[in-house]
Amino acid sequence: MGSNASPYANRHAYAPVGGPAITGFGSGSGDLKRRRRRPIVVRRQSAFPRLVALAAVTLAGLVLASPGSSVSAFDDLHFGPGGPAAGGAAVGLSCPTAFVIDFAGLPVGTVLGEQYSGLDVHISAVANGAGFPNAAIVFDSNSTDESLDSDLRVGIGNIAILANNVTDLEPPPSGDGLVDNPDENILGGKQVYAFDEPVHIGSFLFIDKDHGTPDRAVAYDASNNAIAEAPIPVAGNGSVQTINVDADNVSRLEIVYRDSGGLTAIEVGCSAPPTPSPTPLVTSSPEPSPTPEPTPTATPVLILPGTATPEPTLTVTATPTPTPTALEVVSLPTAGGRLGLVTDRSIAVVLVGTVFALVAAELLVLRSGRSGRKSR
Repeated sequence: MGSNASPYANRHAYAPVGGPAITGFGSGSGDLKRRRRRPIVVRRQSAFPRLVALAAVTLAGLVLASPGSSVSAFDDLHFGPGGPAAGGAAVGLSCPTAFVIDFAGLPVGTVLGEQYSGLDVHISAVANGAGFPNAAIVFDSNSTDESLDSDLRVGIGNIAILANNVTDLEPPPSGDGLVDNPDENILGGKQVYAFDEPVHIGSFLFIDKDHGTPDRAVAYDASNNAIAEAPIPVAGNGSVQTINVDADNVSRLEIVYRDSGGLTAIEVGCSAPPTPSPTPLVTSSPEPSPTPEPTPTATPVLILPGTATPEPTLTVTATPTPTPTALEVVSLPTAGGRLGLVTDRSIAVVLVGTVFALVAAELLVLRSGRSGRKSR
């Protein structure tokens, strides 16, 4: 072609199937060259990511349907008044510190009343016999004063006795608020200890139960019901014995005796919280499942040549109706419990069914696409 040859004359050269090589495509070749067009291939987007996503959704549905799954983070929490919506904090049972009423530190001759009011305890007394005051007073059992009752001087510190008198003249002219000569009422009576809040009473010490029949200590609840009674047996002159009451929810303790005596070391503690009764969970009876329609089964028939084709005989097989099983009544544990995830499981069943349908549809589309390409 010399110098007039097109620079593009041999740039695109290819050999058609079954023919000679064709070169050039410009005005340099004089004849119209036919060029073979390659078919445009449209690549179908891979369905693999969609199948992976559907599988993930299916797995999530199965997890929701599992019996041990939980959708609440607050199942095991217990909240104060108002609950979580009102900002209540998680709380537990609280109990005041236990203490002992032993009259330590009180001056001898103190008339007992509100000395323990800071601990919600109030003391009173009722005397037996006319002319004796309704008062309990502090007596020093460590005293060496021989004019005092030797049966009460047992060496265990201050004790409470029913007063023989409440005379307070010393020092003159008006006294000091203390009984001048603390002594006991030999006819007895009762000492009463009232509590603002129910408490547990353990034991106490009783002094000088030396004759007669047993006396008693009686515990009452807030409704004035006697809930415990402990005997105070005869133990001898100047005796010191432990009386076990061991009662919860005590609002009042009365120590009742009919002659001389005294007491101390009353153990006061926290009442054990009442054990709540388990609440039965009553479940409704399940609806019986509908009886499925029997599926007709065709009986195969041998057909000989030249014989008319008989109609197939249908054999109906009845499906037995399942007997519904009644749900068992269960009791929830005291710390709570779950009632099950009926709603979550129903949603999961619908979700799993939908996912399987989508997977089947996707597989059909892929199969039809492959069939179409093969037919071309």
